[in-house]
Amino acid sequence: MKFVEYIWLEGSGSDRIVRSRSRLLPLIDANPRLEDFPVWSLASASVVQLPDDAQGALLLPVCHARDPLRDGDHHLVLCEVFGSDGREHASNTRAELRAVLDAGARRQQVWMAFDQPCSLRWIDDESNSAGASQGCDPVGPRGLSAHDVAELHALQCLQAGLSFCGIEAAAEPWQWQFSIGPRNQRRDEPPMIQAADQLWLARHLLQRIAADAGAIVHFGSWQGRSRGAIHGSLRTRFSTAATRGQGGPRAVAAALDRLQARRDEHLRVYGCAVPRREHDGELRADGVHAGATGQIEELRARGDADPYRVAARISATVLDIADELMSFDPPSPRSLAAVA
Repeated sequence: MKFVEYIWLEGSGSDRIVRSRSRLLPLIDANPRLEDFPVWSLASASVVQLPDDAQGALLLPVCHARDPLRDGDHHLVLCEVFGSDGREHASNTRAELRAVLDAGARRQQVWMAFDQPCSLRWIDDESNSAGASQGCDPVGPRGLSAHDVAELHALQCLQAGLSFCGIEAAAEPWQWQFSIGPRNQRRDEPPMIQAADQLWLARHLLQRIAADAGAIVHFGSWQGRSRGAIHGSLRTRFSTAATRGQGGPRAVAAALDRLQARRDEHLRVYGCAVPRREHDGELRADGVHAGATGQIEELRARGDADPYRVAARISATVLDIADELMSFDPPSPRSLAAVA
């Protein structure tokens, strides 16, 4: 018997949270396939937030990884949430990204990677709340520094088999950044949706590791000791077959024009963006010069933005996919059978 932790998302915007529930499954293969993890039916509204008239929810596995925090061959399974009638739950923003892929992004071979900012706040063990004095200490109450937590998180992500690309220290000792994708990705899923899936798994692992170290993780804004509030951006790096081809510079320029033209729509999806004016509307094209191709960096999203919505909005704009082909709020209903 193996422990399998089913993971799903609830809420929207900055209130989006990761929920999980574990079960034991008789998995025989040491390297199970996604099909080996069954759909889990949950009847309790306290487990998944559902409308009053809903009869329950279904957790459909869409991505799995090794569980590095349990000894043995155990697994993490990321799920989409559906109602008992097989229709997508309102919180299922991964469905938006699937709709964009079906509308043309899959053919255009969109690649994406995310640079995730994060900060740690040490927990005051006596009051079980974030201590103001401890929040600025480089070493927490259990003897671990933010550096220790960042290093441990990196190792655990690698053990889980995620497309982890590196970590970087930031201005404050408790402020770090890690990068996800694209590397070591499966061929059965587009790189864009894999990167978003794995960012959610990496966020979940960091929250679990930080809790064991006596800390709380913030992916959005945090309070600096000397400079006031600091606002992190979820840096999204992306390219398409066109930007990577021979006409890359022209394709990048066209993509930048489209992204700037739909600025307000993007900021709404990104969670109103970072409030600093110097970052408002910031886009950057890397490696673009005569005879070369490049990628685009999107810096406008909040650090705690939903990568599914960020990826869907960028792809729809750059590839000129009509908004009516997908739904950004809420997702369009689809049958569970069609997805599975």
